[in-house]
This record gives sequence, structure tokens and C-alpha cells, in this order.
Amino acid sequence: MLDQQDLQAIASLLAGSEDRMMKHIAASEERMIKRMDQSIAASEERMIKRMDQSIAASEERMIKRMDQSIAASEERMIKRMDQSIAASEERMIKRMEHMIHESENNLLDEISRTYNYLDAKIEKLQKNVEEITQYYRIKKLEDDNTAILLELTREMNKQIENMNKRIENLEKKIA
Repeated sequence: MLDQQDLQAIASLLAGSEDRMMKHIAASEERMIKRMDQSIAASEERMIKRMDQSIAASEERMIKRMDQSIAASEERMIKRMDQSIAASEERMIKRMEHMIHESENNLLDEISRTYNYLDAKIEKLQKNVEEITQYYRIKKLEDDNTAILLELTREMNKQIENMNKRIENLEKKIA
């Protein structure tokens, strides 16, 4: 068996070996921690880089999708607006045509009513003109007749005067 000195030598060797082993373990732990820190930092860097790339790609896809959606929406809105405008124009044209037709009918009715009214007035005026014309014809005939009568009366007065002169002359001759 081993004596005390041997045991102490072994213990001292073991203690020295334990110290070296502890130093070696500590150094290994330090290297492992350093390597782990580096690996974690590199992993974090790669993850951040990958995350940034993924976010950028996602943003790019979202922007593209948004642009497409907006373009499609604008296209649908333009189509819908065009359809609404066309329908509105068609309704307005129909309404205008209807209103114009009504206006034309009203105007024609008013023209017809005015024509009938004026026609009646013109007929009345024509009757009045005819009456006045007849009155003036009669008046002219009366005036002509009066003139003729006056002329006849003058002539008769001359003849009577001549006859009176002859009678006077005859009476003078007889007397």
C-alpha cells in the first residue's frame, strides 16, 4: 500500500493537476463562452439580416399587391363611373326629349289656340270691313244719287226758269 508520503505526493499531483484542469476548464469555458457569444452575435446578425430581407420582401410584395389592388379598384371605379355617366346621360337625353316633346305640344296647342282666336277676330274684322264697305258703297250711291238729284233739280229749275221766262214773254206778247 501506499504510505502517507505517497498519498501526499499523489494528492499534490492531483491538486496540481486539478488546478491545471480547472485552469484548462476555465480557459475552455472562456473560449466556449467567447465562441458562443460570437456564434450568437453572428446568428443574431444573420437573423436580423434575414428578418430585414424578409420584411423588405414582404413590404415589396405588399406594395405590389396594394398597387395592383388600387389599380384594379381604380379600373372598376372608372368603369362604374363611365357606366353611371352613360346611364345618366341617357336618362337626361330621354328627359330632355320628353320635355322638348311636351314643350312642342304645348307650343303647338298655344299656336292652334292663338290661330283660332285670331282667325275668329279676322273673320269679325272682315265682316266689319264688308259692312263698312257696303255702308260706303251705299253712302256713295246715295251721294251719287243726291248729286244726280241736285243736278236734275238744277236742270229742272233752269227749265222752270226758262218756262217762266217763256210764259212771261208769252204773257207780254198776249197782253
